[in-house]
Amino acid sequence: MNRDRKSMYVSIFALVIAVVGVTIAYAALSTSLSVKFGRVTQSAFEWDIKLREGNVTGIASGTSTTVCGTATVTENSITVADITLSKPGDKCNYPLTVQNKGDVDANIASITATSPNGVSCNNDTEGKLVCGNVVYSLASDSEGLNVLKRGEQKVLKTNGTSDFYLVVSYNVTSEVLNEEVTHTGAGFTVVYGQDN
Repeated sequence: MNRDRKSMYVSIFALVIAVVGVTIAYAALSTSLSVKFGRVTQSAFEWDIKLREGNVTGIASGTSTTVCGTATVTENSITVADITLSKPGDKCNYPLTVQNKGDVDANIASITATSPNGVSCNNDTEGKLVCGNVVYSLASDSEGLNVLKRGEQKVLKTNGTSDFYLVVSYNVTSEVLNEEVTHTGAGFTVVYGQDN
């Protein structure tokens, strides 16, 4: 029995030596890799969407009594002088341009209409405001038929441009009124955002 015990101790000792030997061999064959970052900078993109500035003469169509006041355009606003529409079909349109001098493609994120002071209007279509017989619209065509909507006017980065029209018209399906109606304060707010 002593002999069996000796042989068991020798086996256990040999096993311990083998495990230690494998561990040393593994440590000798392993390599540790280190990853370190230097300075990481997230560059800022330039956002620069603006209107092409200047005075834009309104283009009149319809009767000879149609008067289209000049639109004064700054980088971020349009102010239109007095307009006179006499009969159904009379219209004024103003060709305008949005410029992108930034580093990111842009697109219309939202269009909000503002009704004239004290006038009830229908704004069921984004980019179009119907106030009695007068229709205000932002459109991709001079007739005001293709109304601008969110996501439909991409302006490419780095000097990209996109044209659109501001159109004011006497609804062609309306009856001629025998009294004068004046609107003041109608408008749109257009917000451009990053194009995804």
